[in-house]
Order: sequence, then structure tokens, then C-alpha cells
Amino acid sequence: MEKVQENSLPVTVVNCRFFKPMDEECLVSLLERGMKLISYETDMLDGGLGEHIDAWLNDHGFDVHLERFGIESRYVGQGRLPQLKREVRIDYSRLFATVDKWLKEV
Repeated sequence: MEKVQENSLPVTVVNCRFFKPMDEECLVSLLERGMKLISYETDMLDGGLGEHIDAWLNDHGFDVHLERFGIESRYVGQGRLPQLKREVRIDYSRLFATVDKWLKEV
């Protein structure tokens, strides 16, 4: 959130600390505004928020690309957190590179 505010990025950040039950009204509101969707999780992708949102989009007939950041189903070694986040491709630089790319497409 700090990086978004510091750089005045025209994005909406939704804190989904608890994703069940999912706030469908919030999701529909984002979709109606034409927002591109990114789910950023520091846990496993399988069974996570992004998978839940993707299933909901599909079940409700939305043809929207959802970029999912999270840990793939594989062994992750030990190490310092920043190093591990880079290794599993959930570091902030990768996240914001995606945001920057999307903002340039607008």
C-alpha cells in the first residue's frame, strides 16, 4: 500500500484478509469499473484467494484476465524471506512490474 501511495498509482487495493465468504459486491464493483485483477498471495496458489476468484468469475460468465501471484505447488527451500519471495516469483518488484506494464497499456 505504501508503494501505491508514494507513487500515486491509479490502482485500487482490496485487503482480502478473509476471503470466505467472498465480497461479491466489491468484486462486481471492480469489474464494472473495468479494473484488471491481480491476486497477490504469500501462500499457496492451490486453494487460495486467486483460485476462488477465478472460479467465481468463470461461474458467473465474466471473461476477465486474473493475474495470480502465489506459491506454486512445489518444495520451497529455506532462506531469508526476500530471497525466497524472489525464488517463488512473489516479490514486490515482479508484482509492480506487472502493474506498471498494465498501466502503460491503458
